[in-house]
Amino acid sequence: MGGWPDRDQVGWLGYGAGDQLIVSLPTAVDAFRERNHPVDRLLLYADLDLDGLECARQADERGRKAGLPVLLPASVSSGRC
Repeated sequence: MGGWPDRDQVGWLGYGAGDQLIVSLPTAVDAFRERNHPVDRLLLYADLDLDGLECARQADERGRKAGLPVLLPASVSSGRC
């Protein structure tokens, strides 16, 4: 078997309660760089209530400050299967 992660088969999946996701984004960027794994798209699955929308706003802001692309809402048409 080849090295992990196999970039042809899988991306990265991060999950956690809102605040955990927000604070982990800079660490995730470090992990991507250490593995020479570029990030070209960042999708979010979240609740569509006030807390979920605020989490998305904060995650997008923090992620962009850390060098990640704009956070996009995940949908059926937004990603590869």
